[in-house]
Amino acid sequence: MPDGTVTMEIGDTQGHDVDAAAAMGQVRASIRAIAAAETDPATVLTRINQLLVSMGAARFARRAGHRRQRRPCAGAVRAR
Repeated sequence: MPDGTVTMEIGDTQGHDVDAAAAMGQVRASIRAIAAAETDPATVLTRINQLLVSMGAARFARRAGHRRQRRPCAGAVRAR
């Protein structure tokens, strides 16, 4: 993310057909584009929702996410 956090998203779209796969691709691309400019997860979800509503999306999408701040290393770690 632009602010140095690491975010992992897991998503699913309603359905198991080609249309569902296409919808998931649109959602994924949209999340990546919006998250590149926005750091607040609530803002990203709001903008994604607004986009899907404006497109008249016929399917539901859901997501789960995890956001983590990077911490400076306390010291070097050596593998043996």
